[in-house]
Amino acid sequence: MLIYPNQQDAMKVLEKASTAKVLPVITPVPADATSLANYNSQISTYVAESYAKFITGQTAITDANFNTYIATLKTLNLDKALAIEQKALETYNKR
Repeated sequence: MLIYPNQQDAMKVLEKASTAKVLPVITPVPADATSLANYNSQISTYVAESYAKFITGQTAITDANFNTYIATLKTLNLDKALAIEQKALETYNKR
C-alpha cells in the first residue's frame, strides 16, 4: 500500500517506464552455476561490508583504498564470475 504522495508519484513514473532494455533472465550451465554461486556469495559479502565501511567513514574514500577494493574483488574471482555471466548471456543470445 502506498500511503505517501511521493510513493504514488514514483509509481506513476515507473508505470510509464519502458521494458525494452530489461536484461533477460540468464542461467549458467549447471557446471558453472555452483562456481558462480560461491563467487557471488563471497563477492556480495565483501561488497556489503566495504560499502558500510566507506559510508560510515571507517574506510576513507581514496584512490589507494578504492584500488585495494578493486584488487580484493579480483582475488574473490570477480573476473571468473563475470566470465560465467557473459557465457550464459551469449548462450541465451544464440537461441
